[in-house]
Amino acid sequence: MGIFTILSLNPFYVYFEYNLKLSQGIFKMNARVNTIYTKKYQPFIKWVGGKRGLLTQLLEKFPKKFENYHEPFLGGGAVFFELYSQGLLKNKKIFLSDINSELINAYNVVKSDPNELINNLEDFKKQHNEEFYYKTREIDRKEEFKQLTKIQRATRFIYLNKTCFNGLYRVNLKGYFN
Repeated sequence: MGIFTILSLNPFYVYFEYNLKLSQGIFKMNARVNTIYTKKYQPFIKWVGGKRGLLTQLLEKFPKKFENYHEPFLGGGAVFFELYSQGLLKNKKIFLSDINSELINAYNVVKSDPNELINNLEDFKKQHNEEFYYKTREIDRKEEFKQLTKIQRATRFIYLNKTCFNGLYRVNLKGYFN
């Protein structure tokens, strides 16, 4: 299980927001730096079992006071981003985890190397076509996958999430993207 940990967040923490959209088969990305809590943050990926549509009902059931925030099934992170947007995670220890190591890697890269990730995604955008998509998709079945850097893996992960059927990252029983 991968773990993405933020030990503290405060209003001056520089947070990179990625607004990734698929429009007419073309991968589009915008990045902005935000330093205040007044912005509404949203997941940068779509995930099976996502809780975006249930946020209102879920938040009503949350405790009013808590010390730390643990998210064992992070996925797209809808609950985390909503709590963060509302300022409810200020001065809290935050523990984000998920069994999918590629997902956790993507969060870690967003946290540590956002500029290089943006550059890589822009390169993918320029190369985007059917042949490039299938070549990118099948790389996890080859030895060269083990040689990819964390940033290259995160780029591939986000690209596939935004360009695959129905925008959902799925793997088969062998762990290959399908």
